[in-house]
This record gives sequence, structure tokens and C-alpha cells, in this order.
Amino acid sequence: MIIGSFEVSKNYLVDLITRFTKDKHLLIPSDLYLNDKMNYKSAEKMFSEMVQNLLKTQPDALGTVKYLNLMNKIKVAFLDKNVLIYCMWNVVFFLRIWRRWIISDENLSLSNNFITLNSYLCVELNIYVIIKLNNLFKENKQIDENTSKEMFLPLLFSSQPCEKLFRAVRSRHPLSQQLLILVC
Repeated sequence: MIIGSFEVSKNYLVDLITRFTKDKHLLIPSDLYLNDKMNYKSAEKMFSEMVQNLLKTQPDALGTVKYLNLMNKIKVAFLDKNVLIYCMWNVVFFLRIWRRWIISDENLSLSNNFITLNSYLCVELNIYVIIKLNNLFKENKQIDENTSKEMFLPLLFSSQPCEKLFRAVRSRHPLSQQLLILVC
């Protein structure tokens, strides 16, 4: 992928792993390969501040730094307990500008130089839904008699809490079996 005049590439992360010790970035080589596409922990390590700061020392890696920063902002916008509307809009506007820039360059294609259409639309739609819900609850409007301001919990919109629960259940830990019984 291309952002401006910079390339977004996992090669910069591979180079980072070889140049710096693990205590500086917490990455391992298997974090960079797509064997397990649902490995959220690896993605979280990749877009950490530690990794971004180390990549900033490589002038050619600025596109990768921006991409990882964008991923981090998406995480913060959707998984942080305090919904950060500014962070959400920052992501949307960056994606729109990046997408428009690619469309306007006849040498580039969206399929090779941009995130997937599914990812792009997911970010756009989720941000609109969260903002709409935020405004409804902020204005203290009651959607029906069973709703209240305290029910606005965007953190729970994520699949990550569910996946943690299912991981615990699959581990067959005795406490996880009791937790599953309580949830169901």
C-alpha cells in the first residue's frame, strides 16, 4: 500500500524485529504472519506506541507508522471506555482523503493501495451508529421506557469481550465453565 510518497509494508516490522530486542517492541516473528487472522493480540502489539516510536527512527517507514497509528485510533475509538468522537472523525477523514487521493491517481488502484472495502465501510458505518447513539443518550432522550443514559456502553459493541470468554471456555478451566453457566 502507498500513503503519500511512503510505502506501508510489513518489511519495516520484520526489520524492526531483527534490529531491536523484543523488550523494546514485544513483537515476535509469528505476529507478522497471517496464519491466524483473528489474532487480535498480535495486531495490538503491532500498532502499539513502542513499535510506532521505533519505526519513526526509519525515515522510509513513515507510511507504515501512519497506518499503524490509524489502526490504533480505530481501536481507541471503538474499544476505549470513553468514546472519543474526535478520534473517530480523525479516522474517517483520513480514510476519505487517502481513498480520494488513490482514486485520483491513475497509476494506483484501491484494491492494491487501500484497506478493503469491507473494512472501510465498517469504520464509516460504525462511527455513524456510535455518534447517533451518543447523541441520543447525551440529550438524555429515552428511546423507550427501558432505556437510560447508563446503558450507552460502546465498549460492549466489540466482539473482543465475547472472544475472551470463548477462549476461556475452550481452555476448560473450571472457573470458565462456571462463568459460561452464569452468562447463559
